[in-house]
Amino acid sequence: MESEILDIKSFLQDKGCKIQQSGGELQIIATWRGGQNFSVSVNPRNGNWFDFVEASGGSFDKLVTLLGGEITDQNYSFSNTDFIDELKLPKVFDKSILDNLIKDYSYWENRAIDKSIFDEFTVGIFKDGKMTKRHCTVIYGQNKEIVGVSGRALENWMKPKWKHLFKVSDVCFPLYLNKKIIKEKQEVVIVESLGNLFSLWSAGIKNVICIFGTRLHNKILSNLISLNLKNIIVSLDNDYENHNVGNLAAEKVKIKLSNFFDENIIKIILPPEKDWNETLVARGPDSIVGLLREKSI
Repeated sequence: MESEILDIKSFLQDKGCKIQQSGGELQIIATWRGGQNFSVSVNPRNGNWFDFVEASGGSFDKLVTLLGGEITDQNYSFSNTDFIDELKLPKVFDKSILDNLIKDYSYWENRAIDKSIFDEFTVGIFKDGKMTKRHCTVIYGQNKEIVGVSGRALENWMKPKWKHLFKVSDVCFPLYLNKKIIKEKQEVVIVESLGNLFSLWSAGIKNVICIFGTRLHNKILSNLISLNLKNIIVSLDNDYENHNVGNLAAEKVKIKLSNFFDENIIKIILPPEKDWNETLVARGPDSIVGLLREKSI
């Protein structure tokens, strides 16, 4: 007997589900538990789903049951779709690359970063290879596997200023260090660069995540959804002298977050200087804590 061809998106819509599409996945609301945000991700190719708030998931049959429906013809298959599968694992580097790394904190010390924070981060200069003449930070995944290296040029003539040996949409840095902290505080500060991250960390603010640019990628968004946050601070660079590029990007990040969180818990707080590192250099770590707490931390 031929199997029924089941289109997952159409089936969910027929069950009254509101649907958003993000990163090749379908996002729906967990109406069965009184949810109000698009916190459930459904794979449109096989129906597998995951609820980021409850940290649970399963097969499409189970999801249909939760929605109060049933599939009448159990002999079914899923229709082909044109969705792009973005659920690929990031590249993992062998830890032997650290043998080529000379520990060096001078670049960040010259930027007023407290040297003691590098007991937690891995930074330095590679003896040779693609990242020579750059001050590098080793990027770890959540299981402390090495998923990349980020390097800042040490010479003004070098282009690009920042070079990443990883795909920024693949990493959630530094959740391997602070996921528990963010979960306990139920609060996160989103910044766009390592300089901002290290500056906040120097000031004792560790519930921070770096998005390596101005775009909030789906992998980070999925992790944030799972943390049951009550306060989200978008703190990208204050580019008032550059056509407000960072300011406009912060608004876009807030709009994306508001599709999944109550917009009342999302605040944009820009650094008073160009970024948090310039603020640290100009005003010191206590001022950073004061500025953020005054606004909402």
